[in-house]
Amino acid sequence: MMRKIIEKRINPIYSENDRIDPSQVPIITGKEYRDRMKRLYGLNESIRPAEGSYSHIIVYADREHFSNMEYLTGFDPRFEEALLIISKNAVPTLIVGLECFVYCEKINFPIKAELYPTFGLMGQSRAGKKLIDILREAGIDKNSKVGLAGWKHFTEQEFTDCRHTFEVPHYIVASILELTDSLKNAGDLFTDNKYGLRHKLDAKEIILAEIAGTKASRSVYEVIKNLKEGMNEVEASAMFLTDGEPYSAHPNLSFGMPNVGYGLSSPSYHNTLKLGDCISVGTMPRLANCHRSCIYAENESQLPKGSLEGFFKPYFLSLVQWYEAIGIGARGGDVYYAAREPLGGSFHDFGIGLNPGHLIHTDEWSNTPFNAYNGSTLHSGMLIQCDYTASRPKELLSVHVEDGIALANKALRDEIERLAPDSMKRIKARQNFMRDTLGIQIKDEVLPMSDIQGMLFIYGKDPSVVFAMEG
Repeated sequence: MMRKIIEKRINPIYSENDRIDPSQVPIITGKEYRDRMKRLYGLNESIRPAEGSYSHIIVYADREHFSNMEYLTGFDPRFEEALLIISKNAVPTLIVGLECFVYCEKINFPIKAELYPTFGLMGQSRAGKKLIDILREAGIDKNSKVGLAGWKHFTEQEFTDCRHTFEVPHYIVASILELTDSLKNAGDLFTDNKYGLRHKLDAKEIILAEIAGTKASRSVYEVIKNLKEGMNEVEASAMFLTDGEPYSAHPNLSFGMPNVGYGLSSPSYHNTLKLGDCISVGTMPRLANCHRSCIYAENESQLPKGSLEGFFKPYFLSLVQWYEAIGIGARGGDVYYAAREPLGGSFHDFGIGLNPGHLIHTDEWSNTPFNAYNGSTLHSGMLIQCDYTASRPKELLSVHVEDGIALANKALRDEIERLAPDSMKRIKARQNFMRDTLGIQIKDEVLPMSDIQGMLFIYGKDPSVVFAMEG
């Protein structure tokens, strides 16, 4: 029987009594951070044996671009820049500014902290060691082969000499090059689609992602279900269930065009909600992102004419095919085409400019295998966002259903359940909801991170009504 899209009234799959149990929130140990450094060095030695491995790997971080360093140390610089220097048999060196010098004591394994005042804020004393001297003391000399990781690596499509192209501040690159002329971009070790270390999450990381996804999705749902006409954007954004945990990006809430069309704008005091407006609501704690765009309406008569059949249903079917194509061993390009097919074979016609989904870590977008020519396969340990917005601003139309999933083989699923049975209980409830209520037949290795996973709110004024597959 041919499957068709129907409207279905649903109840939330969680209760207010379902709280995060602090005893099940994992702690990353010093040994585990040291093991990550060992894996980094091992990958360095195996990935390009013909050209020789790096003797030193230097990791750059700042307030926005912290994820590689945080992954290796649990430390992320606040206000300032920082450098981490790793070599095979030495204690790692962490170079920080004045405000982070004490803060780096949170690192729970041996590390050598070096104060470099230039990383501090403007106007403070710059007296102290020069960067080149600290680098030299860390063992970097003319015989060193250095890999430098910022937050991007490049391809020959962008630069002819992509391995010698850096996004790290010039004064840092120049200081390294004073000591050695063997310097290459090593960002791929962290975020390459095939072998990047941060795309191979263990059970603890997936549990932390599940907790973040739980909080993010409940926060978004709380806002949408309590929206009222006449609210301004700032007033509505106060309903986010925020706490003190760090975010990878600012919360997003917008009403109407052009604000929703901007995508990344922050809430305003001067824009109020009206019936028929597009609405956009999202929040992004590290390791998660949950976002919704829909129309603030009560029924089909309040939607733009023809949009239910011609815009919203094709988008939902695209989501369904994305989820059902995802799995361990699936190729990124095949997922791309599965998502594109229900849209008449054209993302462009639906105003979709970004890739249909991406990989995520503590940064909101680390890389994506979902493009037309990507033959790389998905593997266990990946954390993935279903994330692509359809938008036709001239028709006052926008829809976005973004939630995260993890891919986990049986051994990894068993380890998650052993360490955090509550997380696995929520995951299994979401799997059952997607299959039995929404009719989206995900594979066992697909672990939903969101309590509103796959739900397209057809009428934003009544989020109990969603699309589902019948048949």
